[in-house]
Amino acid sequence: MLLQPISTAPKDGRFIILFAPSGYTTTPFRCAIARWYPEYRPRNPWQTHSNDAFSDGGEPPTHWCEIPPVEAVINPHSSLTTSPICPGQEPVPLSLPITVRGNITS
Repeated sequence: MLLQPISTAPKDGRFIILFAPSGYTTTPFRCAIARWYPEYRPRNPWQTHSNDAFSDGGEPPTHWCEIPPVEAVINPHSSLTTSPICPGQEPVPLSLPITVRGNITS
């Protein structure tokens, strides 16, 4: 799974996973499933799956990634070994750790 800068996130209404620095001392970042929906709250356009503004939890998002295929989440040892959701990018094994482009704490 590849984290991309928030400036490259899709704004077509589909749900993605957003990441931002955390204000808590127990974790360096937070994440939520959300979508771009500026009609809901124009000043905080990233709406979570529970209809809250993502920024209500602290900092605005800095990175994003696609939601992985359900089969990979439910059964990580399945025959699905590469991520088909990164068009134009080299497929990566789903068992690898998350790769971050840029600094998630900035």
